[in-house]
Amino acid sequence: MMQHLSHQHPDFKAIYASEKASTAGMVGGMLKYLKKKASVKAENLWGWVDWILEDNLPFTFVESEKTRENTKLTAISENTLKKYMKALMHKVEGKLAGMLKALKTFGLITDGWTIDSDHYMALFATFAEKDSRGEDVVREFLLSCNVQEDISDEVPVADGLDRDELYYGLTAEDMFDHIVVLLVEVYKLDVNVENVHEFIEFIAGDNVAVQRALCTRIGVPLAGCESHRLQLGVYDSLGPEEKKNAAGVVIQQPSAENALIRKLDLLMGELTTLKNWGILRQGFNEGEIMLRPQRRIKAKWASLVGMLTKWERLREPIARVVHRFPASVIDKIPNAEEKVMLEQITRALKDFESVAKGLQGGGENRVNRYGARCAFDALLADHDSVERPLHHLRRNAAIVNNRNFENAIVKIQSGLEAELSNPEKVAVVRFKIPTAAPDPAEGVAAAAPVVQLSFFERAHKDSHDKKRARLEKSKYRSTEHVSATSNICERLFSLAKLIMTHLRKSMDPETLNMLLFLKANKTLWNEKNIFDEIIADFAAAGVVDDDE
Repeated sequence: MMQHLSHQHPDFKAIYASEKASTAGMVGGMLKYLKKKASVKAENLWGWVDWILEDNLPFTFVESEKTRENTKLTAISENTLKKYMKALMHKVEGKLAGMLKALKTFGLITDGWTIDSDHYMALFATFAEKDSRGEDVVREFLLSCNVQEDISDEVPVADGLDRDELYYGLTAEDMFDHIVVLLVEVYKLDVNVENVHEFIEFIAGDNVAVQRALCTRIGVPLAGCESHRLQLGVYDSLGPEEKKNAAGVVIQQPSAENALIRKLDLLMGELTTLKNWGILRQGFNEGEIMLRPQRRIKAKWASLVGMLTKWERLREPIARVVHRFPASVIDKIPNAEEKVMLEQITRALKDFESVAKGLQGGGENRVNRYGARCAFDALLADHDSVERPLHHLRRNAAIVNNRNFENAIVKIQSGLEAELSNPEKVAVVRFKIPTAAPDPAEGVAAAAPVVQLSFFERAHKDSHDKKRARLEKSKYRSTEHVSATSNICERLFSLAKLIMTHLRKSMDPETLNMLLFLKANKTLWNEKNIFDEIIADFAAAGVVDDDE
């Protein structure tokens, strides 16, 4: 007990003395720091569920003879495992429902993922709260990652509408229906089209037409994804791409940069063939790592940086055996002038890549909208030009759906509340503290020691060096949870791909949603005692395990 108190509650002596004085000598108050030990069955269930989720294992793993031979956990059946996992999911949903009702308002982060013919929509709830040290901490919990279902026969149809003409698509109305149904049926919130703006503070997502239409129609500001804008900024820096009409006629010539990148991509494609790779292997000296050629993936601009970096390391091996390649390869090898241009493109894109990686940070490395704005300003200072204007990275870019909201959040996070315009004040009025004091005093943050930093780290450091202190008497509550990106959804989809391997393609969406929900929200069921609650619920309902 003393070790537990010393490590987990270092201030227990002061609390003990205070409680002893307030209870006239009764000293039982400290018992609240000792948690009831979970039952053997609860620990066993927690162990199985945690093992299955952490290692992305199939449910049948619990019934494997080898598994049962090599574990100390008591054997359970696959059906029992699924039953308790579903009950655990409902228990966590109940906890989240209580949180959302207590908060009254919160933000949403959303993105979509399509696999085969299923389109999943991920929804995270986010909010800021004070930790034990009084510092603002951002919380992000997965509400759902499920398929946007088609309209079923049970759905009522309004007068004047023909059921045969109804279908489910990916429009703003469909997204709204998906969100409202989730909040009403699962989280028991009294949300409808008239009051949704009273619950949702903002929606963070890509700056695409459907998101913009959704936010505009329901009166909720869109916090555009800065990673999406960065991707568009990369395309700005490279200039126009080649465009063809339906007949295959070129209607837009590519820029010199894109034409050269296309040429290099074709070269990498040639080098991946069995014959040409056999020749290229002979160009590596003994002890050198044989690097395989890498092609660009058009949908992922980061792969372009990978291809250019790989080219830099393949140049010498290619030059050693260039005379052995067929003409189809030699014609695609960049000449001296093109090599210089590729070096320039690579240097510029590595700055963009540095910012992209910085925006991917989560937890303590999470970047707020002010930090993202500083990084964009640094890119504009170094790479914006008349020939290649970075339109999408500018503060008031046309792609920004609610400029007043985004600019106001940046000013609040940077301590420049005094510079808020009247439209910006209106856009963030829900964040204003009712008993707010006058404008806060301003100060300058202390400079950090000089170290070797990446492009993004330098830009982020400058944002802290120049940032005016945001004091406790600020007129606005924390806006740190107003997400700068929707990358948390992208990380969730990457996790989904690890779960839904080619051997588990037949997994139904509800099961995948359950696995992702429990993995993403583990902090809400990290105590083994929660299974004792579930066991008690089952006992009260007369539910018996299959293996009992």
